[in-house]
Amino acid sequence: MSIIKTMMDLPLVTRKDFIYMAQVVRSHFVKKSLVTPIKAQYVSGVRGPSKSEVMYECAKNLENLNKEAVAAGHGSLFAAEEEIKLPTLASK
Repeated sequence: MSIIKTMMDLPLVTRKDFIYMAQVVRSHFVKKSLVTPIKAQYVSGVRGPSKSEVMYECAKNLENLNKEAVAAGHGSLFAAEEEIKLPTLASK
């Protein structure tokens, strides 16, 4: 049984719960991507995922988990990115 499936029974109440779930999800998909081929392969007529598809699924799962944390009033699970300040152009 996948660890993700066993995690489905855990309540997501506190911010710590959401962070723990995000860590487990990320760990699961990173480990899965290490054994996944770069290109999708067919085994017995069944298509297996590519490395980019596995990491895309990871990103989407983390994005959805973050949205749920924000909706529950806990704030974003990810560190805020710094704003990039572009220099202003001098006018003639």
